[in-house]
Amino acid sequence: MNEKFKRKILHLLFPTKCPVCGCFIGSMDRFCINCAENLHRYNGNFNIKGAESFTASFIYDDGIIPAVMLMKDGICGNAGYALGNELADRLHMDPFEIRFKNIVKEGDVMPAYYGQVNTSCALDRCLAKVKEMIKWDEKYPMRKISDTKARFVGMGMAMQGSGISGVDVGSATLKLNDEGVYTMNIGAADMGTGCDTILAQIAAEVLECSTDDISVFGADTDISPYDSGSYASSTTYVTGKAVEKCALELRDRIEKLGAKMLGCEKCDVTFDGKKVICESGENKDKCVTLADISTASMCGNDIALSVTNTHTSPISPPPFMVGAAEVEVDLLTGESRVVEYDACVDCGTPVNPNLARVQAEGGILQGIGMTMSENITYSDKGKLYENSFLQYKIPSRMDIGHINVEFESSYENA
Repeated sequence: MNEKFKRKILHLLFPTKCPVCGCFIGSMDRFCINCAENLHRYNGNFNIKGAESFTASFIYDDGIIPAVMLMKDGICGNAGYALGNELADRLHMDPFEIRFKNIVKEGDVMPAYYGQVNTSCALDRCLAKVKEMIKWDEKYPMRKISDTKARFVGMGMAMQGSGISGVDVGSATLKLNDEGVYTMNIGAADMGTGCDTILAQIAAEVLECSTDDISVFGADTDISPYDSGSYASSTTYVTGKAVEKCALELRDRIEKLGAKMLGCEKCDVTFDGKKVICESGENKDKCVTLADISTASMCGNDIALSVTNTHTSPISPPPFMVGAAEVEVDLLTGESRVVEYDACVDCGTPVNPNLARVQAEGGILQGIGMTMSENITYSDKGKLYENSFLQYKIPSRMDIGHINVEFESSYENA
């Protein structure tokens, strides 16, 4: 499919508006052809409807169809990172420098992200961190290590959403059981992402207990509360909030029943995760344990110690990642291998940094495999050559150099 025809298809399927003149354009474009032709071929300030002036970067696609690449949305626009680095080369700029000048920042409106305001962003700190981790200034663009081998460095950025805003739904049920322990029922499936652990951590923090006191039952569509699914980086952000709301409400009910048992008002008690304590009045300093509360809930009680809650979010704060790779190339044979890959991730505030780190490492390894060794080829008769894992090479730890992942936390205003 040629580029012009592909643009027409995308224009029909996913129309959007040119931010300069307001006419309808294809989803791969940032401006219409007429506006793009009138804009400079390199950095300049332009007034956009409903927004302040911003710095944009432009390049043309072989002079045939103007392709506008706007990095103000956090990542390069329609043509991807190959054009981002090509643009930097034409402007005689360092790839990091051109991105420092054009990246999205906290408070910016992101036209390519449904016009959402960027409520939290540490992309600038991620860029600085990765540049330091890879020792970019010492290695860019390449260095020869022998007559036949050289090492090259390159970098890129990525952006994802935290679920689909106004669409994704997460739910959870929390119940106080015998002996003062909890059961949590969720509709999100732990597919190796660690969501069972992370959601238990969120509940445990609110209820001031150990994660060992919370038994998590994963997705069973017959009995689990509804969840849109474990995809789109949504579980911690969307389902996690449902768990927090659930735990807060359950905590409130525990305090209410504890106060009733102590013969005082709810406003006079506190809950420390193990017992409800009366802080004032005639029964000051008296307490009742969580186990006693759970037992009392089984007889003559009208306060349910089981809560189900649901959450959806009108916004989807995008996580960002910056990565840089050092690749060793044999200049005679073309054989190449990844020597080092350094990344810095802004995924908000990691609830469990260790799980977040191995998730990032796994994604990076998949990307390296797709780039370096995984391929699908067919014979003239349509026979697949890579018909087993002997031919389809998935990288292992033995094939990869050092992968280093760090985090820069960002925070949304409450």
